[in-house]
Amino acid sequence: RPGSAAGVVFATIEDETGVANIVIWPSVLERFRRAVLGSSVLEVTGRIQRSEEGVVHVVAEALADRSALLAGLEGEGAVPPRLPGSRDFH
Repeated sequence: RPGSAAGVVFATIEDETGVANIVIWPSVLERFRRAVLGSSVLEVTGRIQRSEEGVVHVVAEALADRSALLAGLEGEGAVPPRLPGSRDFH
């Protein structure tokens, strides 16, 4: 949380289609704090904004911890995913 951001949290997410920035307003962070701080896989629901330069922003409206989905990746011959550590911002 940058000091000049008035409590807004900015995060970067990535999937097979590319990278996007998540904008999490303080009121949304309070409602979904556990998911934001504790998940390895985070589902984000919100409004998509695209800048003229092609940068994608998702203004979060709801967030959900989907870490349990990682268990489905385990199995015979499966390689456990390597997830990057998160940065503390609380």
